[in-house]
Amino acid sequence: MTQDFTGMLAMLKQQATLMTDLQDFVHVGSGETLIHRIHKYFEANFQQGVSIFVDTSEAFLDDDDSDNVRVIFELGITSLTKAKLHDALAIDTAWNDTMSLLVRYLGRLKRESQEEDEFEIMVHNKFAQVGKIVNTDVYGWRADAKITISVNETYRSNT
Repeated sequence: MTQDFTGMLAMLKQQATLMTDLQDFVHVGSGETLIHRIHKYFEANFQQGVSIFVDTSEAFLDDDDSDNVRVIFELGITSLTKAKLHDALAIDTAWNDTMSLLVRYLGRLKRESQEEDEFEIMVHNKFAQVGKIVNTDVYGWRADAKITISVNETYRSNT
């Protein structure tokens, strides 16, 4: 069930693991932690392929005095891979592969939200290229999204 932070992360990871061409799924926190963890990943843990990184920068409580209290998480969902420096074809392939995987992953999340009714997702229309931020040979795309989950049971708990 997607009724708390860890449940939301578990759902995001589960959807990622269903994609056979995805190398890895990593929750990276936010801010400096994000840059540090991505850098460390590509220096120590990298295996060839595209990986998804999810940063959780903010959350908001939406209590409109109705029976449905929700938390809205603002996420950055980034797909990254390595490409050989100064190899234009390899870099273009990295841009292509990471965009393709990111679009398919977001589509999977959208379909899951419509089928399961446990969460809602809204993806912002703008994608940003990510390259040479954490490593000189890492390329990919980032999309911002909002995931909304119901927290009625937790919010209304007397304990």
